[in-house]
Amino acid sequence: MDMPTTNTRWIIISPSVYVDIINEGKVMLYDTQTQTYMISESQKMVGLVQRLYEPANMGALPYSEDAISNDADITQAFNRGILFLKDISDGGRPINLLPYINLQTDLDCTNDEKEERLRTMGNKMRFLSGVHIYLNCKLRDSQQHTMAAFRNRSHRQHPVPPYYLTNVRLSQQALAITLNQLKVSSTAVVNIIVSLDKDEQAYFSDVLDTLSLYNFKYVFNCYDEDIKCLSELLLAKEFTGNYSITSYIDRYSRTDNLNAISASLQDQGLSVVFKKIVADENDFVDGTDGIDMLPVWTGNNETFLRRYVLMTQEDIDNSRLTMEDLFRHMKLNASSFGVMEILPTGSIYALNAKVPLGNIYIDDLYHIVEKELRENTSWRITRKETDCDECAYRTICPPVSAFETLYKTAPKCLIKR
Repeated sequence: MDMPTTNTRWIIISPSVYVDIINEGKVMLYDTQTQTYMISESQKMVGLVQRLYEPANMGALPYSEDAISNDADITQAFNRGILFLKDISDGGRPINLLPYINLQTDLDCTNDEKEERLRTMGNKMRFLSGVHIYLNCKLRDSQQHTMAAFRNRSHRQHPVPPYYLTNVRLSQQALAITLNQLKVSSTAVVNIIVSLDKDEQAYFSDVLDTLSLYNFKYVFNCYDEDIKCLSELLLAKEFTGNYSITSYIDRYSRTDNLNAISASLQDQGLSVVFKKIVADENDFVDGTDGIDMLPVWTGNNETFLRRYVLMTQEDIDNSRLTMEDLFRHMKLNASSFGVMEILPTGSIYALNAKVPLGNIYIDDLYHIVEKELRENTSWRITRKETDCDECAYRTICPPVSAFETLYKTAPKCLIKR
């Protein structure tokens, strides 16, 4: 005679949902299938999610009417498919494969644990995926104070040449050492930032000889006033490496001849991408339609950034994130991770960092990468390390920006919740 079957009912959380519990008091649930989210400060809802994520429960709890009744947020979660009920015959337990991040190499831990994990990581140069090499500088004089100050702010936030009081160049030897060390990294593209003021052409000609010895793709970055000289040197040297050119314009640039410059370069077999550095509405000028705009924090343009740059509620609601995106936002600064900057002085910074990690004249990149993984001056700064640490949107928002990392007074947000 067949034995009667018994059904056990379970409360399940969908494995497509990313869960962020903020200070035990609220929870953000982002459904990566529907790409929608809900936020709850209901202690009953927070407690239910916490229990579901306990290792012993693995996303499934025995059904209890008391566990889910009389709570509007729990009802909403069921209506949206974030939570659901499942009946299992013969008293079995459902298998629910929840997404978990691999924490075996996580460096957010005690110093002793961090050192042990660093030892087991193997070749740390694989984490180095890009480099900005600033070959030289522009000279700053008393008549250019305003322009130099603006462009030095831009230099800290975008790959454009700095202004120094004296001429400083990265030596050919240091450049060669850098490129040799990059061969064992994950770097495929090397950004070269160059100024071609007077007396710099011979230096850059020698640089091209050095670059031609290595099989990287190069992106040459310069201001618009140097684009003509740069293109002439590339053609004169018959530089055949894999390269592209990005030219930056700002409020101190001429913009009435961009189309003519672009057409002339194309006629010579060269192409250039123009980008515009903007700090206020006056920088949106005729002649720059269709050009990428790069905002810069000047210290006194908060109104501009709030109007045109910072995330709005609509931006958050229209976010389209995967589980990988959310885990990445949780542990890494995706806008800077893996990238180093080398200044004309040889100083090495993690991208967007405030403090240097060393100097290419005395330090090798392997130990610089290891130092950044240990000290975290930029690569792993997430919104949990900022004023956003208690905000429900901290993993939905984009990574911490350059001006947020570099300047404490920079505006951060319009929608903190």
